[in-house]
Amino acid sequence: MGKIYPISNDQVFKHVFGNDVELCRRLVELSLNRPIERVEYVETQHESARVGAPGATYFDVLATTDTGEVIDVEMQASRARAVERRARVYLARITVDEWSQVRTVSSARDYGFVPRAAVVFICDYDPMRAGRRRYTFEMRCNETDDLLGDGTQIVYLNARGSGDEIDSDLAAFLSYVAGEDSAAQSSDFVRAVADRVVATNEDQAFMEGVMDLEQKLWESREDGIEQGREQGRQIERENIRRLFEALQKDGRESELPDIIVDPKLLDEELNRYGIN
Repeated sequence: MGKIYPISNDQVFKHVFGNDVELCRRLVELSLNRPIERVEYVETQHESARVGAPGATYFDVLATTDTGEVIDVEMQASRARAVERRARVYLARITVDEWSQVRTVSSARDYGFVPRAAVVFICDYDPMRAGRRRYTFEMRCNETDDLLGDGTQIVYLNARGSGDEIDSDLAAFLSYVAGEDSAAQSSDFVRAVADRVVATNEDQAFMEGVMDLEQKLWESREDGIEQGREQGRQIERENIRRLFEALQKDGRESELPDIIVDPKLLDEELNRYGIN
């Protein structure tokens, strides 16, 4: 079969949970640690973009329950910057989307109709560095410790954690995300996920799309690296030009050939003339 793409690959993740409503319902239920009776529908690569917003937001798996609650589940295989702010943006985009739909059927500004919303990040690293497997955040009052009750939650799941008690299915799933294939043996839920992963890897048309995407991402990364190198070369050429002019004013231009072949000396001379 060649390379096997695991569940931590976001394309595989979206394909597995985006095409099985019951698996998605169970994942959401485990993640939020509360019963979810039914998921009405699931979207993958859902795009949210509003007039005046700086670009679109894409959600990995967006599930809507029978009560109208909207849950975004994201696979985060590598450490990302500002993942806390990212969750805030995702919650905001979900809220705006849902409020817009409410406003299309009612002219009244009844904010009680804004549905509950949650964002879940499944991380193959510890985002909070506290060793726990689940971190749940809700808005609280600093003075009374009471919940605000705005209907939002942010949950981070850590596939590398071990410091808290969680449902055995969730523990097995997180171990599976971390690369422990044997975890499927201890959980019917994870076994079903693993079967879906195998089927996804055997789907030739889908996997060709995944490999094409990887190639495009690699090419984009290489282009970015080369652009960075060229920018660096341009800055270096400009610095040497400015250094030559500064040396010329001091009658030292003949020293330039010796300076540019000695990195330490070059740094010293650039700093001497305030060139950086």
